[in-house]
Amino acid sequence: MYNNFVVEGNKMLDMILNQNEFEIECIAYRKSNIEIEDKLQSLGCPIYAFDNKQMSQISLLKSPSDVFIVLKKQEFKLSTHANKIFYLDGIQDPGNVGTIVRIADWFGIDTLIRNQETADFYHPKVIQASMGSFLNVKLINDDENIDFSTTYNIYGADMTGVEIENVTFEEKSMIVLGSEGHGISKKMNQVIQTFISIKGSKKRMAESLNVANAAAIIAYKMSN
Repeated sequence: MYNNFVVEGNKMLDMILNQNEFEIECIAYRKSNIEIEDKLQSLGCPIYAFDNKQMSQISLLKSPSDVFIVLKKQEFKLSTHANKIFYLDGIQDPGNVGTIVRIADWFGIDTLIRNQETADFYHPKVIQASMGSFLNVKLINDDENIDFSTTYNIYGADMTGVEIENVTFEEKSMIVLGSEGHGISKKMNQVIQTFISIKGSKKRMAESLNVANAAAIIAYKMSN
C-alpha cells in the first residue's frame, strides 16, 4: 500500500470515475449495494464484493461507507503553467492541510507544495478533509531542487507583514504558509520577497489565526 492511498464513499466514487489523474488500483464495495455494482461493471480494475463485517474491518471511517477505492499515488512536478501556489511549510495537522487543499480548489489556487515537515498529502485525514478537492489541485512534494526565486513573486504570511488589503498579487505568485507554532522556516524566510499580514480587530483576544483560515482569506484576495 506504500504507493497507494484510499478514498471512501459513493460521492467520491463518482468524482473518481470522472477524472484522469489518478489510476484506480482496486475497489471494494458492499455487495448489498446494487447501484454501486452497476457503476463498476465497465472498469478494468480488480473489484471485490464484501459483506458488512468485512467493510467495517477495512474502512477508516467510524461509519463505514459502501465503497472503498484504492488509488495510485501521483508524483506531480511543478509546471511552468502554475500561476498561484501555496507552499506549506511545516504544517503538521493533516486536518488543516486537507482544508487548505479544499480552499485552494475553491479559489483557483492551482498548485500546493509541501516540505517534509508538513503532513503528507495522501494522509487519510488530509484526503478526507479535502472532500475530493485533491483531484483538482496539483500536489507536489518539495524535493529540495525547486527554484522559485526567478519565476515567482514569493510572499510569506506573517503577523508583521504588509496588510493584505494593501497588496496586489502578481500573476505568478507563491504564498508561504508556516505552522502556527513555529512560523515560517529559516530556509523559506530567505527566499520570501514580501511578508503579508491579515489585520485583526483591536479588541481581539486571539493571538493568531488558524493557518487554514488565513489561507482562505489570502486565497480570496488572490482571486479578486
